[in-house]
Amino acid sequence: MNIIRGRSTPAPRRIIYGPPGVGKSTFACAEPGALALDYEDGLDAIGADRVKGARTWSETVALAREACTGPGEHRAVIVDTIDRLEDQATLLVCAEGKKKSLADFGYGDGYEALATKWRELLFVLEGAREHGRAVTLVAHVQNKPVDDPTMGTYGKYIATLQKRCWTSTHRWADAVLFANYEGGLVEGRAILTGARKLYTQAATGFDAKHRPNIASPLPLSWEAYAEAVSASQRTVEEILLAISKLTTKETAEKVNDYITKANGDVLRLASIESALRKKVSA
Repeated sequence: MNIIRGRSTPAPRRIIYGPPGVGKSTFACAEPGALALDYEDGLDAIGADRVKGARTWSETVALAREACTGPGEHRAVIVDTIDRLEDQATLLVCAEGKKKSLADFGYGDGYEALATKWRELLFVLEGAREHGRAVTLVAHVQNKPVDDPTMGTYGKYIATLQKRCWTSTHRWADAVLFANYEGGLVEGRAILTGARKLYTQAATGFDAKHRPNIASPLPLSWEAYAEAVSASQRTVEEILLAISKLTTKETAEKVNDYITKANGDVLRLASIESALRKKVSA
């Protein structure tokens, strides 16, 4: 057996989804060394390094393979958006089965055939990790009803993919990021504040996750996200050392109390450090 010991940081696999115009593509393309596969013709204004998306499923798979494992100095592959890719796979499945739609197959066979092709794409994207390249998939959002045995029926945001494709993608990704406009209440009315947020932890109404855990929500900016990821990769000892350098005689008692309550949780310790840095810089 080839036993791997200690922590490692392989190139991440991400998906970011959210409503139109919130800034998903801008966020994804801000990653240093990114190369985007542009299926929406919407990246011209952003100015990211990009290639035009392929027209058919087989061409898309070949393009993804080249971007992930082929030559090039890029360190990240962005697919914008995967909604288009699923449309291509659906067309191919229907053509091969001589059906007009996936529902015409019966017994869910069409949807399973689509999911099989989708898993083949995820396998191709997996090749990027061996070349030290991150992968970020961008998707639009849809609202689906969820029947939860403990909470009843409610609406939930998921990426605009068929259920089986979304399940496979969610399982494959190290990070499922939900981007949305921040909401609030003014005189009892729900409004959008205009702030754009990135959610990294699941809550009622949307899917999200991140390995390792990082703060949520964050401002929807690559800089804020990268800083949070960097903080999560530090050890408890490193953060405690940073806190000690920021602690004064006046704050020592309160800081030590917060450290005790954090009980070694990296995120909570990082928040203590962040609060001290703000206090020092004020």
